[in-house]
Amino acid sequence: LLAFDSLVEADRRRFQSDVDISLSRHKISSGPEVVTMELRSNSLQRYRHVARHMHSSWYRGVVNVAQVEHDFWKLVFDGLYQVVPENGLVNDFFTGLGLRSAAFNRSGWNFKSLLHSRDSMLRFTDNMSPTAPGHPSLHTSMLYSAQSWDCAPHGLYALHYIHYGGPQVWYSIPGKDHDEAEAAITQLSPDLHRKSSTCRFQIRKDLQAMPPLTSLLNKRLPVHRGLLKEGQILVVFPQAHVACISTGFTISESTHFAPSQWLPFALRVYTDAFQNHVEPSINLPEMLYKAAQDDKLSGDALGHVYTALKAFRDLEAEGRQRLQNTDIVYRHVGKGNPSNNTGKHGRQRMQHASDEPTSPKCRICQQFCFFSKVVETIGSVLCLQHACDRIAILAKTHEFVLVSHVSLEELNALVESVSRRLPKR
Repeated sequence: LLAFDSLVEADRRRFQSDVDISLSRHKISSGPEVVTMELRSNSLQRYRHVARHMHSSWYRGVVNVAQVEHDFWKLVFDGLYQVVPENGLVNDFFTGLGLRSAAFNRSGWNFKSLLHSRDSMLRFTDNMSPTAPGHPSLHTSMLYSAQSWDCAPHGLYALHYIHYGGPQVWYSIPGKDHDEAEAAITQLSPDLHRKSSTCRFQIRKDLQAMPPLTSLLNKRLPVHRGLLKEGQILVVFPQAHVACISTGFTISESTHFAPSQWLPFALRVYTDAFQNHVEPSINLPEMLYKAAQDDKLSGDALGHVYTALKAFRDLEAEGRQRLQNTDIVYRHVGKGNPSNNTGKHGRQRMQHASDEPTSPKCRICQQFCFFSKVVETIGSVLCLQHACDRIAILAKTHEFVLVSHVSLEELNALVESVSRRLPKR
């Protein structure tokens, strides 16, 4: 193996041309954080053969976990070898993945059932996409396969289960040290993070960020270690950073879940994402709006939904109150009663629309605009808070239109309805 920088210019051009041709033959999907290339499908039997060959290249016979863990970190510290283990990922939307038997379709042990459990908040999201949070994924790994330091999106809980194979070594940093851990990993792996004017530091998901444990310990971070074996389940709590090392051929399954106890974490993550202009993975306002209308939620779940929904109602009321002091055009889309939307001169400038897609994202903070949005004449969408700021700067209200999808009266009535349904202490 030769470093790309060590090649002569002619070889570099030839190599780059070969890569471009190879990429053009495969389906590629890209986004702001990750580039995924779908390569040739391989059978599990072939993957297992490669995993056994990988193991036999380093060890003879059975080797203990401590030896593999020691050798892995030695490779990281020394940097003398380039080790490239293969990993497999299956996100199957139509099957039960590891639990394919009909007897387990409605079993609590089936990870897919978590999405539809009584107090699951994820069942109130758009979960028809295979990549939506809550759908389990099946993973295959081999010796030295590693999951870099990461935490679940939007502060969700996570489950990991080994169906078959060797144990995995897991490391964790508790959620209470989330900010310190993120800052430390960013500092230790600066090349693996990106920053822009509208986004805080974020790990590039297409690269590994696996700084040595001693570097994290030197920053006084509490790093915990555990061993996950075949037939065991690992639960990762919200905002905890985790990483793992595989000690051999392994078939595992993982998923995210969101009980009602997750909502306080979700609010903190939402506030942080709003302040740092980070695009969320879950439409939290829509989730709360749908959950508040569900009659099957338990009393504890209703309490969490009430607190979170009331916080969003207060933000919405504050934003609309600020806009009332302007002569902004108002348009209502929805079934609620549109009132209290007069301009500063007492005129109610209203337009009606029968149908319009909801939940676009603010072009500044990237947050979902579910209850309402402000549309500029140039076509861009703003949330109420950033619309107020921009109107104050431009002083041109005729360039903005307030579009309400849920009236404030309807939102107040929904909060009051949930309050009445709360169990009395």
